Amino acid sequence: MLIFIEHGTRRLHIAGVTPNPTGSWVAQQARNLAMDLAISMDTLRFLVRDRDTKYTAPFDEVFGANGIQVIKTPPRAPPAGRKPSAGSISIPTVVESSTRYVTTCEAIIPPLPGPGPAPFRTRPP
Repeated sequence: MLIFIEHGTRRLHIAGVTPNPTGSWVAQQARNLAMDLAISMDTLRFLVRDRDTKYTAPFDEVFGANGIQVIKTPPRAPPAGRKPSAGSISIPTVVESSTRYVTTCEAIIPPLPGPGPAPFRTRPP
């Protein structure tokens, strides 16, 4: 799941969901977002992202071309075999809370008229 969050407005942009994301898929989702937000991209200044290898140079170039500075999070992975310190957060926790957040939003926000997309599911039916 690839989600962009606008910090100032707390607006979520769910870019896409795929079981096997690749660098080209992530870059395409960034291009789609840039096209969808064509006018409001001018108000964005920074993109904060982690150091996953799926975020390739083409991904960063989409935002750089729109005048958005890409900031990578500092590498803070604990050494192998060491338990995470108190207060740290693991990727599964982030994924679980993101999934819970999207599911909650779907429950609160009324559906748009028309057929719309299939409902978000955390597990296959």
